[in-house]
Amino acid sequence: KFPFSLRFKTVEGQVYEVQSTIDFRSWTTLAKIKGTGSEKVFADRRKALFPRQYYRVKLKE
Repeated sequence: KFPFSLRFKTVEGQVYEVQSTIDFRSWTTLAKIKGTGSEKVFADRRKALFPRQYYRVKLKE
């Protein structure tokens, strides 16, 4: 469905990267989100380029 969205809980002061891939080898950062201690929502509003795309939220170190 368009747009794809996801929700995740955050910790205040932490920075999170929302990333996507089509092959699990190469990940692209779509957004950097600063944690506030509350839930955040990310929506990928890009046009779908591939039949399948996978997402992850990674804590930036």
